[in-house]
Amino acid sequence: MYYQITPDDAEWSDFQTTEEMYKACQIDIEILKGMDTEELVKAVADYPLMVNIYAYDSMEQGMEAVGRHFDGINELLDRNDAINGICSYLEKISDRERAEKIGDDFGLKCDYCMTLIDYTYQKQNYISDSAAKRIMDVYKEIEVLRDDGVVSEGYVSFDYLRDLSIESYLNSGIKRAPIKDIIDTDISTNVKSVGTQTVYTPKGTKMTLTKYEFVSSSAAAYINKQMDATYPNAVRFAPASAHYNCHSYAWYSASAYNLCWMEPEQALLYIADGSYSAVTNFNNIVGVKAQYMDKNNRFIHSAIVSSQSSVDLSSLKQGIGIEVKSKWGMAGLYKHSAAYSPYDIGILLFYK
Repeated sequence: MYYQITPDDAEWSDFQTTEEMYKACQIDIEILKGMDTEELVKAVADYPLMVNIYAYDSMEQGMEAVGRHFDGINELLDRNDAINGICSYLEKISDRERAEKIGDDFGLKCDYCMTLIDYTYQKQNYISDSAAKRIMDVYKEIEVLRDDGVVSEGYVSFDYLRDLSIESYLNSGIKRAPIKDIIDTDISTNVKSVGTQTVYTPKGTKMTLTKYEFVSSSAAAYINKQMDATYPNAVRFAPASAHYNCHSYAWYSASAYNLCWMEPEQALLYIADGSYSAVTNFNNIVGVKAQYMDKNNRFIHSAIVSSQSSVDLSSLKQGIGIEVKSKWGMAGLYKHSAAYSPYDIGILLFYK
């Protein structure tokens, strides 16, 4: 057992901030270094806060965010046999008996592993012939389990494999492939682009937003279940959806019929063109936009302030004394303490 406390434990609901969760789930770096690669992959796949990867604009951004708090991901990236270790883990859990025992979480583990493969490949910029073949072989085994009804599809879009260029790569004889030619998960292995829509800021700045949808009908239910369990003190108001994200919800439209995904650079246009200005009076900030900047001063999340119990500016900027309502990536729409979410807070900025 790698983790002393998980969302399955009653004590998990005692956590009031995500930082407390991260601290409780850390594994000593020397223990991680002592694990063989397959064991390390299992520790990463079982990490209680791994579900946070679904709350970001892409799975890779989510993996990077989780890796800032969990040393297991960076330890895995440092290993030359990382992809083979991930494949070994997938092969083991894809045994029919093991897969049946894992049950609903099987799709979750598969999606984590495909994201880990993609993330490792992007960082190392190399995949061997043998590793590429193993990826194809193990996912063919998973497809058999799905087709036989042994396991549900979970998060994983098995059609995604047919979009990979691994098979053509293996047939080409090329030993080193350009970035993204082998694996490109876009937002997620289970999300696809279905068009675009032109929208305007209140001041008239034009932008084109992308529309996405889940490939697997199972995805929303799985993400709801996992995210609700991980954040029991947050209240979900709407289910998981690939149609819109946090920036689109906060800046463009809080409507349930919002179908647009917005990049952070597009959200910044609402500030740049003067549609919204920085808040100077903090006596009542209910309804204003909250901009999450991480410790590297990157714009990572948007929210709308829903309640306020403090007027102390230094506390508010750390997410203390306010609740917000925000869409968590492809996960659901939640009301939560500003410091209790999948997002780091370097500082919060407020606009109205």
